Amino acid sequence: AIYRYVHRSREVWQGDLLQSFTGTTDDNGARYTVNATRRDDQLAVDREEIVPIVQAALMDQGLPRHNKSSEMMPGSILPTSHWKRQQVNQSVLLNTQLGVQSKVQVVDLGRETVQTSSRSLETTRYRYSGAIRLDQWYDDRDRWVKARFIARDGSTVEYTLQE
Repeated sequence: AIYRYVHRSREVWQGDLLQSFTGTTDDNGARYTVNATRRDDQLAVDREEIVPIVQAALMDQGLPRHNKSSEMMPGSILPTSHWKRQQVNQSVLLNTQLGVQSKVQVVDLGRETVQTSSRSLETTRYRYSGAIRLDQWYDDRDRWVKARFIARDGSTVEYTLQE
């Protein structure tokens, strides 16, 4: 079976505060749209989920199911996009695919050397558990260097900085 996952997003920051976020995700046919906009000290988050109906009832035309909702979130929340190392100090993140608050626990696993496409970098490895489960590595310049997680089918997905 072929699996397709496409995620596109745009973030606007002012200092360490997220000003806006727009994202679309196609997760093997399930489509998600997330829009977040700063309103004073909060983020207004609008989300839509469009899930194809696989087995349609006799009278059902097989139209997709739409779920739309909105939520106000703390203005200090960080997205799960992984670009900001400060997220390792958070217990709740804005899930950029689903547009919901995801509770996480992050543990510092210590120093490790990561091989990029061109050199070795000294990094700190963090393990996320809870609503988000993955390991991430950041270098001493706070750059996201590597991520690794187990996909739904049990396979390992790994991203490594190409420089």
